[in-house]
Amino acid sequence: MLVQLLYASRFSEGTSAATASVILQQARLRNPDSGITGVLCHGDHLFLQLLEGGREQVNALFARIQRDTRHTDVTLLHYGEVTQRRFPSWTMAQTNLEKLNP
Repeated sequence: MLVQLLYASRFSEGTSAATASVILQQARLRNPDSGITGVLCHGDHLFLQLLEGGREQVNALFARIQRDTRHTDVTLLHYGEVTQRRFPSWTMAQTNLEKLNP
């Protein structure tokens, strides 16, 4: 069973924007083994991330994110079953929202 999970969080105090690069690097190393794909958006000290994969794997990753001291105010925005992945070839894509043209 495939699920999608969307959450938002804030950078913890003392966490730099470079943290997003570290999180992205870790995700790209770990996610293929767990069958997780998705996208990480970040900017203005906020994270917005969509995760997709098997229910157990996504739930386990989200539990780790909730315990991760680099995040505060972790808020679940959406969780649901899907029939297919939206980002099947992205182990973890990223978008730096501060670099987008408003």
